[in-house]
Amino acid sequence: MATILPKGKLKGISGPIYYRSLNGKEIFQMRPNRSKQRKENNTNAIMFKQTVESLKVLRCNIEAFLGKRHDSKVHQRLTGQVMTLLRKQTKLPIKQTTIFNTSLIDLIGFDWNINSLFFNTFEGEITTEILSDTNIRVSVLPFVPVQDVIFPSECTYATMRLESYQLTDKNIIHNCKQSHKSFDFQKGDTSSITFTFDIEPLIVGVFTIVVVEIQFFYPINNNPNQLTLYNSKACNPSKVVYVSNMQIEEK
Repeated sequence: MATILPKGKLKGISGPIYYRSLNGKEIFQMRPNRSKQRKENNTNAIMFKQTVESLKVLRCNIEAFLGKRHDSKVHQRLTGQVMTLLRKQTKLPIKQTTIFNTSLIDLIGFDWNINSLFFNTFEGEITTEILSDTNIRVSVLPFVPVQDVIFPSECTYATMRLESYQLTDKNIIHNCKQSHKSFDFQKGDTSSITFTFDIEPLIVGVFTIVVVEIQFFYPINNNPNQLTLYNSKACNPSKVVYVSNMQIEEK
């Protein structure tokens, strides 16, 4: 409400007009109409809240698999990238847009630790193939450890690990049967290695994500039977290799 000051000056709000003083002069200006802006912000806020809640459930499970060896900004990075992908879709209203009805295929390659990017550690290729509605195959194509894997200087052994998760729209995690896979190799291996992970059974139409990690080990006193894990928050190459919602899978 506007008030009358001495000498008849006005201060405050009267209807759509705002009265105030600036540099000793009395001025008035129209109040901005923020109703539309607030509505849009609320719509974005609803999508953001739903997304953050789902990603928190997903992230907590993946971080446990990684032994918490992720970088300190992974929460912000993941949320930011997913929100960018959700806003790119144009088929649904913002308030109806979720990770369960929108393709997040561009999330493939997301690094869980930017202190040790996966592609800087492993120069081989990892591919995915949908075998059926309930089965996917992740293949590590032929690679030679001595050429294609960058080991930390003191490490001589490594394990590639893979884990898959499915998240329902009720934020319930489903770990696929036999979803945890791994295989070992050594720094000096000169033979070509290939490995295949078959993941099943999948729940049709549920958000699915697969994460891969490489763990490095070093021997104590050069004893190969006494290995210690080298990985930490400073070095833990891991990334997303598959993500989809079968209902909107891009062919």
